[in-house]
Amino acid sequence: MAPPGVNLLCARLTSASLTLNERLVDYLDGCPATVEQFGGAALSAIAFACTGSSYLAAPGREAAVLAAVEARFAAPVVTAAGAVLHVLRTLGARRISLVSPYPDDLTAASAAFWRAHGLEIGAIARPAPPPVDAGHPIYAVQASAVRAALDEVRDGVDAVVLLGTGLPTLGVILDAADGRAVPVLSSMLCLGWLCIARATGAPADLSSLTHWRSGASWRARLEARRSSGARAPA
Repeated sequence: MAPPGVNLLCARLTSASLTLNERLVDYLDGCPATVEQFGGAALSAIAFACTGSSYLAAPGREAAVLAAVEARFAAPVVTAAGAVLHVLRTLGARRISLVSPYPDDLTAASAAFWRAHGLEIGAIARPAPPPVDAGHPIYAVQASAVRAALDEVRDGVDAVVLLGTGLPTLGVILDAADGRAVPVLSSMLCLGWLCIARATGAPADLSSLTHWRSGASWRARLEARRSSGARAPA
């Protein structure tokens, strides 16, 4: 998704905890150590690509951790959940529907998070789960399952949000563009747009968002991956 001139450096969020929710909390608490993996690289922006951590953070905890990271590395931190909120506010959205790959408890925490930020929740659809032997359930969800879940969500809201940074959503969003009266968004679509804007100093406004959502900056690379048979990125 990155435009020419923008390089991406990646570090994996890790945790020794056994449950998903515990790992999500650990990911946020361990964010400073994760960014330390980049060593002396000059970072223009830091993307925290885990929406679920924001749902479970204790009041004030996320802001404190991110402020410490920004001070340490002299770069803005953009969270996936924060990017979705920025996009929804840029669109003027007040009522949203969700497509959630999460277990019931995390889906409920997600809905509570969006409501706490002044949004109304319409329908919540769930993509079909992957095979039980999948190594990481969310990352194993197929794009076809995401499309089927999206088809369960009718218009009548201001936007539909595909949750989960691990879902394959970009192709789904492009495929849905012509048949939907409302924007279809995803955690990674929003995170990519806002983080690149922060890194480059570009405006994060409605005009920029409209251009980004159209796929003009990344559609060709996505189609190339589709043609090669590679799994499309989230």
